[in-house]
Amino acid sequence: SVTYDVTRMHPLGRGIHWQGRIHEQLVPANPREPWQRPAVRVRLDHVGYQPEVVRARNKIARNVRLLRAWTQDEPTNPAAWGFLGRDLLVAGQVEEAADALERAESLAPTMPTYARLTEVRVARVQALIRLGHLDEARIVAERATLDDPEHPAAWYWRAAVAVLRAEALAREARTWARSAQE
Repeated sequence: SVTYDVTRMHPLGRGIHWQGRIHEQLVPANPREPWQRPAVRVRLDHVGYQPEVVRARNKIARNVRLLRAWTQDEPTNPAAWGFLGRDLLVAGQVEEAADALERAESLAPTMPTYARLTEVRVARVQALIRLGHLDEARIVAERATLDDPEHPAAWYWRAAVAVLRAEALAREARTWARSAQE
C-alpha cells in the first residue's frame, strides 16, 4: 500500500491558494519563497480514493492520462512528475513510477516552493523496494530522513529498508554456513 501525506488544512488570509489541473496543491502567496509544509500528526479520512470508488470511476487510469499530459506541458515541473510517479506506482507500473519519481526528485531543487520532496522520496523508496533495489532505496530513504527528520513516513520506510536488507543478509549468511558444512 502507498501512504500519502496531504495538507488539507491551512491558515486563511495569508495568500495561500490551490493550484494545478489534477491533485491540486497549496502554493504560497510569493512563489519565489521556499515553503516547507510541516508534517503534522492530524489525519483526515479522504474517501475519494477508496478502492471501490477508484475502480468504479477508473480514477488511476484517468489520473495517469492527465498527469502524462501535465509532464508534456511542463516537463520541468517536479509536482507533475511526482504525482505521475505516485499514480503509476498505484497502477502497478513500478519501473516507470521509479523513473518518474527520480525525475521529480532531481527537478525539486529548481522549484523552491515545491514542498512534497519527502513524499516523492517515500514513494520512490517503495518503488525501489518493489523492484528489489534495496541499496538504492536505502540511499533515498536516508536522504528523506536527513532532509526532513520530522516526517514519520520517511522514518518508517527507512526502517523497512533496513529490515529487508538485514533479512537478505541473513539469508545470504545461512547459504554460506550451509556451504561450509558441505
